[in-house]
Formats: sequence, C-alpha cells, structure tokens
Amino acid sequence: MKTLKVITLLLITFITQRVMAQENARSKGSYFNITEFGYHMGTQRWKYSPQGGNFAQVLSLRTINGIFLTEKFSVGVGLALEGYKIPNAGFFHESAFQIFGDARYYLKNEKNTPFAYADFGHSIQINDNFLKGINMGAGVGYKFSLGGKTAFQTSLGYSQQNNKARFYNERYPTGTLKFGFLF
Repeated sequence: MKTLKVITLLLITFITQRVMAQENARSKGSYFNITEFGYHMGTQRWKYSPQGGNFAQVLSLRTINGIFLTEKFSVGVGLALEGYKIPNAGFFHESAFQIFGDARYYLKNEKNTPFAYADFGHSIQINDNFLKGINMGAGVGYKFSLGGKTAFQTSLGYSQQNNKARFYNERYPTGTLKFGFLF
C-alpha cells in the first residue's frame, strides 16, 4: 500500500507542474503537456481459461510530455495509473502503472481542431495487484481552445492491456472516453 501512495504522490507532482508552452496553435519544436482522466469500459478475457470473459471497467490518470515534430504531428512519453474494476471487486483491485509512447496528428494547426492518437507501451508490476505486460490504444478526439496557452481535449478510442498471470493470460480490451488539458 505504501508503494501505491508513493506512485500516486509522484504522479500528482508530475501532473501539477507548471509548463511553459507556446500558443494553442503549435509550432515545430514546441513543448507540450497533456493531463488526461479517462473511463474505459469493456471485458476481461482469459486466453487459456474456461472462465471466459467478464465485464471490466477502468479509471485512468495519464500525463504525456513531448514535442511537436511539425505543426500538426507530435510525439511524447507518458505515464499512467489505471485502476481496474473486475467482477466481485472494487476499482483499483488490480492496477497498471504504465510507461508509453504517444503520437498525435492534429488535422489543422489551429486552436480548435480534430486529432487522432496512438499509444504503445508497457505496464510495470509493482506488487501482486499490479498488472504487467503490453498496453496499446488508438482513437480520435477534438481540441477546444480555452484561451491563452491552454486547451481542453476529449477523445474516444480503443485500449487494450495484456497481462501474463500464473496460469493464464489476461486481456482487457476496452472502449475509452478521455478528458484532458493540453498545456
């Protein structure tokens, strides 16, 4: 439990940092931070188990830091903490601490614009209740200017967490809804 508190404190510290960024319409080489909150809904499936699949829900907190390689294309590195609610257990019964790469393409170099994203990374096991394995996701969203250097982003997508357990492989394919801020 102490490990979870340390990770949570590190994530909060990382997320609340002040970021010096350019305008909402970005230029090549500009730095950005995205802080997102998400809800995922889908199934929990076992590859080699007679149990089949069950409904699963996920709450997530993510932060992504990166740069714009062009005015419309950005890449970044992210950290996430995801809490999984599986049948007969509460949220965060199983969790994933993720490190991932993020790529985004904004349709226009404007303050309000649609975008597409793709993520790929790995979850690190911290204790018995933390999932480890490959995670990936993709989706589309929209960026809304809030004025100045801040924008609000919302997105819909697909996410999958793979986990190797003792006797079977778990897979969490989920639909995602995320809300976040671009600084």
